[in-house]
Amino acid sequence: RTSHDDQPRAYSNQTQEKLLFTQNNNEMSSKDINLKLAEEAMALQAKIGVGIVDADMFAEFASKFPGFFSEKFHLIMGPGKADNKECSFGDMMGVAKKVFDAIKNKSIKHVVTPVDDNTMSVQMIFDSVYLDAHGDEIAGTEGVYEFTTLLTYNADHKIVSWNQTWDTARMDNMRKLEKEANHKIFERNKVLFSEILGAWGSGAFNTTNPDAKKVAEKFMAEDCVTDARYNTANSTGFKVYDGREGCLEWCAFLEKTWAMPDYSILGVYEGPKGECWATGSASPLHIPTGKQMPFPCEFIYRVGFDKEGKCTYFKFYNSGAFVYMDSLVSENEAVVAQMIPFPERPVADKVFAKNLETFWGNMQAWGSGVYNGPKGTALETIEKFWAKDCVVDFRYPMNTTSVLDKPFKGPEGIFEWCQILAGWDMPDFDVQHVVECNEGEILALFQFTNTVKATGKLVGNYDCVFRCSVVNGKIAHATMHQGPGAVALDAAHTPDANKFFIVEHEFRSPEKAEEWWKNTAELFSDAEKLNATNKKQFELGFVFHQFLPQAAGTDKKMQCLWECKNTVTKEEFQQFIDGPYGPDATDCVINHVSPAMQGAILPGTKFFLPYFQAAPEHPIRTKGSFFWVKHDFKSPESAGEFWNAMGSLDFKAITAKNNKLGFHNHTFVPVAPEGPMFCLWESDKDISVEEFQTFVDGPDGPSPALINHVHKTDLSAAAVPNAKFSVPVEGAVLPLKEVPDTAAVTANQAMAA
Repeated sequence: RTSHDDQPRAYSNQTQEKLLFTQNNNEMSSKDINLKLAEEAMALQAKIGVGIVDADMFAEFASKFPGFFSEKFHLIMGPGKADNKECSFGDMMGVAKKVFDAIKNKSIKHVVTPVDDNTMSVQMIFDSVYLDAHGDEIAGTEGVYEFTTLLTYNADHKIVSWNQTWDTARMDNMRKLEKEANHKIFERNKVLFSEILGAWGSGAFNTTNPDAKKVAEKFMAEDCVTDARYNTANSTGFKVYDGREGCLEWCAFLEKTWAMPDYSILGVYEGPKGECWATGSASPLHIPTGKQMPFPCEFIYRVGFDKEGKCTYFKFYNSGAFVYMDSLVSENEAVVAQMIPFPERPVADKVFAKNLETFWGNMQAWGSGVYNGPKGTALETIEKFWAKDCVVDFRYPMNTTSVLDKPFKGPEGIFEWCQILAGWDMPDFDVQHVVECNEGEILALFQFTNTVKATGKLVGNYDCVFRCSVVNGKIAHATMHQGPGAVALDAAHTPDANKFFIVEHEFRSPEKAEEWWKNTAELFSDAEKLNATNKKQFELGFVFHQFLPQAAGTDKKMQCLWECKNTVTKEEFQQFIDGPYGPDATDCVINHVSPAMQGAILPGTKFFLPYFQAAPEHPIRTKGSFFWVKHDFKSPESAGEFWNAMGSLDFKAITAKNNKLGFHNHTFVPVAPEGPMFCLWESDKDISVEEFQTFVDGPDGPSPALINHVHKTDLSAAAVPNAKFSVPVEGAVLPLKEVPDTAAVTANQAMAA
């Protein structure tokens, strides 16, 4: 029996190896080893756990504690917090956060007692007090809290079972006192939030007010953060703004750029720790172009305040309808997003507690993995919680992939949505807070660290707000308001350049060209055979993004862009593309292979989804033409000048300028510093090679350092990205239009209102 309340001994991860070595030499028993490891773990917990339990403390636990546990272990906490489920250490931290967050531990003592060779009993005594949102101690919550934990070890001396019990009823009562304290803080913050909106609406934050800095000092903390990040191709204003000056810069951006004539805050609700959650809607109008959204778009704000009543952060969460906003910025009328209105939100069932049962039942079913299991079983479970005509708006603007560009409808849509979610690894997914919005509606804050499985790239830790209406006991309408951190999705979905290859296909002869086109036509006319071919390529780890013939049926050169699931050498890819599962099994074509170079602008991975969903069913078609261009440098010196200039380019400004002129660059693929480079361009009108050559060689083209070899794509046989200058789809509506001067007047009127 050991008892310690002093500093822990410095047992590291090497402790187990040392102890195993000693055991093998008959110096220690298995019980002694487990006892020492339990003592080390509990002493470490006692050391780390003193102080305020917050994100930093949990991060320290996550860095120092997992080595004591097996990769998967059984967890019991409570009763009622975790009921004998197999979990990872990350899962355990998710449970612990809900139990211990915002508690101040003044001291921790522990006693470790062996029960048998593999089981240790731990008594831990915490002298603690609960804190409110401002870090103040809450009266009536201070005291001693006792925990009993049974640790079970395996033959490798790793914890395989953690069974922890305590007086949960007492601690739950303390949480009620904490909730009451934070509610008082929220009521104060709600008034402050209204005052900020009133000041903004009156123009007090505007550049026209000489006292705007004093207004910012009145309402905003010195280190406040205005987080307005949103993924846009044409605007640089949606970013993080730091401090009071940053807040004024954001307001100046809105003042000159965006009007919201029908702007409305529809409700303010209590978030975690006194935070304000505001729901609202507006139909954004871009002042410089005069274009306005033809229907309102919902948004949510998360706003926090410090003890002195100053705003510390203001975060923006846009609904899926905002995906169209970027197209309003373009001065080219041909840039028209497919603006399809999302169905109106129905009136929710009035009994919020019953609605929560449906919400939590759905979350539990999704978390269990059943929604990603066999389709029949998945749909059967989905239909328990989702209405037959349900709709989910999960849209978010992404340049690299189309997986988040459409709503989902019905149980089949929910199943498809879950396949997308399965493409992300979210080990610490957590429902942070749930509150009633309007009467019966649910607002829930999701927080998680996200990694794209197919690329292995980290999106990072971010959050989103899920809003849903339960009708007749089932979820009928839901919108996901992605948080500012979602701007990292594009980069995380894009594989490294060494996963891509450009292929120039050159026919061996006119006769071989005729043979190849005949074979290809036969393949495309046999859906079963075509599917088998594509599936085999996918399983081998190869998929094409672009197929760019110049003229179907002729012997003119073609170009393709391929992605590899794994990193392969040029020789390995050449073996595939020339082999029986490549696009030419009859040796009609010479395949000139070039690996992409770092710095390329590339599409998102096609390995994000399972094969059966790897490509969009109906790509958005262009009004104009596509051209692929091979760029050679005029000289070695011009190559150096080109690459030196790349680092200082403003790509958003270049894109906006190109779009205004009627052109859009989809991909940029250099294959070596000395060249060549390959680009795919789109025009807003169906133009000739000569007309595009004039643009690309001219003063508005990519560079005077280049010799540009232009090839027009035959769209009757091509595979190209979704169009920038798109043909409107059924159900789409056009933006409203005002002349810019009138738009500016509208903006001023809206602010005054």
